[in-house]
Amino acid sequence: MLRLQIGPIPATAIIPQHIVSSEQTQPSLRPYRPALVFSFTNALTWMIVLGTPMVLLGEKLGASAFAIGLAYAAVYLALPVQVIATSAIPRFGYKVQMIFCWAARSLAIVVLLWIVWLARKGTQEWMAPAFVACAWYFCLMRAAGNSASAPWMYSFIPHHVRGRYFAMDKTVSSFSGIMILVTVSILFAVMTPLHAFLLSLLIALAGSASSTAALFFWPSFEKPPPTSLLSIARKVPALCMRPSAYRHYLGLVAFWWLLISPITPFSAYYLKTEAGLGQSLIIVYSVFQYVGTLLGALWVSKRLDRWGVRPFFAFTLACYALVGCYWVLLVAGVPMMLHFAVLAYFTMGLCNAFWFAPNLKYLPQVCPRDEQPLALALNIAVTGMAAGISPIVWGFFVKNPDGSSGMMRGVFLLYLGILVVSQLLLLIPFTRLKELENVPHLPGTLCLHIRLPRFVSHMLGYAGLSLEQKEGETADTGD
Repeated sequence: MLRLQIGPIPATAIIPQHIVSSEQTQPSLRPYRPALVFSFTNALTWMIVLGTPMVLLGEKLGASAFAIGLAYAAVYLALPVQVIATSAIPRFGYKVQMIFCWAARSLAIVVLLWIVWLARKGTQEWMAPAFVACAWYFCLMRAAGNSASAPWMYSFIPHHVRGRYFAMDKTVSSFSGIMILVTVSILFAVMTPLHAFLLSLLIALAGSASSTAALFFWPSFEKPPPTSLLSIARKVPALCMRPSAYRHYLGLVAFWWLLISPITPFSAYYLKTEAGLGQSLIIVYSVFQYVGTLLGALWVSKRLDRWGVRPFFAFTLACYALVGCYWVLLVAGVPMMLHFAVLAYFTMGLCNAFWFAPNLKYLPQVCPRDEQPLALALNIAVTGMAAGISPIVWGFFVKNPDGSSGMMRGVFLLYLGILVVSQLLLLIPFTRLKELENVPHLPGTLCLHIRLPRFVSHMLGYAGLSLEQKEGETADTGD
């Protein structure tokens, strides 16, 4: 006789018991609140100085697509300084070095305020190069400070909570980003552009001061063993050339950034110069991007430490391929596509969340333990160089031949086509990454847990996503 059970379905019917119990015993993030406060206040600065408002400010000051790419790429091309600056950590310590650099970068915001103030009487030719120089100074000091931040955080955040912490870090910064972008959008709606830029930069300056103050509440640690630039010069080639899991992952991530980094500045620049949208609406789109990041980070925070990194990498690559397809249709002139721009930005936000925390969780697993600060800095520098070169090169080709504002659509379409194909190809190596620790089984009913049709889980499985891992399996450290 067939019996039907009426009532709520127990969680264990969908998710294995060991995963349900682990959700109920997640460690508290209370000891790491000072770091989360820093993340919130720091976002008030970089969301303006390094985000969409920066692109719009450059366009207002008369910068070409190439100049915009050069300014946007500074955040990546300045990262080799992060490797060199690791030699200063044994002399000054984590806390002193990061606080000094974070305070010094505020000078760039002061200069930008002065430029915008003078621009009220009309823009001049020197303002666009000065804008690029400010972006570079800001990013150089940021890179020198970040050389201390990563190993400093890994010193007081234990491994078993890193996935949850970094996802929450992304949640906090995304919430701050949404708040600041909504504020900036309102400023552009009710004020003239230059006055809106002035107030936005004042907010960025306040955020810089607040984030610097928050660093004083981080725990202090002993200085790492002394090193030298000569020692770094000897170790860097070995880390890059020696066959290892570190080199394999470094190559994958560097290639990914080489392909993906131009999409953010070029999409905003295209909407402003080719689609004719105003600054306020473009910033509203950026708000939806960070809403996607916020919701994605909240979802990732409770699952990353249990599921491992591969499902999230697969989702990121597949969604970026879809985003690339959307921009191909929009740039090609397909009717009504502009109405879906908000959905494209939201999806890009989800991709940010699904990439950020898994990358930070996986990276320490492949870094040599005795050279972790240098290996972390090298990974960020190499991948950053790849991400920085790409907008400059593509910006040179997509700019109008006469140097005026605007883009060559044919070249932009070529870039977008390469982006789509590459994301699909990268699914194979990213979903075959082996983690160096045991990861509990991923629920076989992933499709039910995220409320997607069942066929989505089969598609992900066909793409190479491993939904379970043998008990006690360890990763091969070879390339």
